[in-house]
Order: sequence, then C-alpha cells, then structure tokens
Amino acid sequence: MEEEANQTSFKKIIKILIIAIVIVFLLILIIGLYFYFTKISPIFVSKPEIEKPILQNLSQATNPSTNNSSNQTIQLIKQEHIIFLLNEIEVYKLHNSGADIPKIKFIIMDLNKEYFFSVENNKIIEIENSLNPDIILKANQNILVEIFNAQNTKDSVISSYNNGKIGIEILADTTTLALKGYKALYDYFGITGNIISNFLS
Repeated sequence: MEEEANQTSFKKIIKILIIAIVIVFLLILIIGLYFYFTKISPIFVSKPEIEKPILQNLSQATNPSTNNSSNQTIQLIKQEHIIFLLNEIEVYKLHNSGADIPKIKFIIMDLNKEYFFSVENNKIIEIENSLNPDIILKANQNILVEIFNAQNTKDSVISSYNNGKIGIEILADTTTLALKGYKALYDYFGITGNIISNFLS
C-alpha cells in the first residue's frame, strides 16, 4: 500500500512539474511575443492622420531645382512635405529605447538641405541637429516631387528606392535599430534575406 501511495505521490509531483514547466513556457512565449510586437516590430500602432500638404510652385515641378530667370535654387519640398512622406513610410512606428530617442537625418541632396526628425508618441517631430542619427535618408528634390505627386505613394517610394534614387545609410548598430522599431522600415521597403543583415549593420 505504501509503495502504491509513493508512486501516486510521485506521479502527482511529475504532473505538477510538467504543468509548471508548460505555464512558464507559455509565459515566456507571451512575454516574448509582446516584446517583439511592441518593440521590435510594432503592429499595435495606429497611423497618425496627416493632411497632405500642398506642393507650391507646381509650374516648377518639371525642373524643380532651377529657377530659369535667376539660376537660383527653388525649394519645393519643405519640412511639412518630408514629415508627410516619413509618415507614409511608417516612421511613426519608431519609439525610444530607454532614454535614447529615434533619430533620422533627411537630406535633400541637390539643395544641400538637412533635416532631423524623431518620433514622440507615434508622432513625427522635427528636432535640432543630431550628431548621431540612427539612419540617413537622402534623395534629390525632383525625386521627392515625383513621389509627392504620384497617385500611389508607396509604389513610387519603392520604385525610387529599387532604382537607387532614394538612399538609406545605416549608422546605428543592429541592437539599437531593433529596440527602436526600425524593422518597420525595412519591412516597408521589402528588404529581406541577406540584405536585412546589411540593412541592420
């Protein structure tokens, strides 16, 4: 009788241990999934509604960088246009990693204009000159005008990126980028396989 009681007790202990291991595994899985989908690849973020700003001087759109009468540079793409485009490429999904804010440098190359942006509560904001941006996005103004005037912004952005007309330079390390949610950007641009390693290096 005593031996049967011991076997029964042993089986109960084993059963309890198995249940405990399963519970711990599920908790770890849930925490891991929560961390991944809120920090690494945010999916529970609503896209802010930003009204598309008007592009002034549309008569210059065929040759937006040159004023034929004075040979002076004409700036069509301004801060509000860049914020709209950044919102379209899902930069709003970025977030802080501890006290370290996401930092994006945007260069309009032919105008030699530089802008710096961060994300605060899923809203893209312009910040002062940052000496250590996470990434640099760059393009000539005429490409940005084409994108801005396109009926399908995403198709135009992806086409320009694939044709080398939009440049992406990665400065931050892989961990920093991952913890700030930059996976949203390379998901948007469709960067996969080995290119992801290059994108996050």
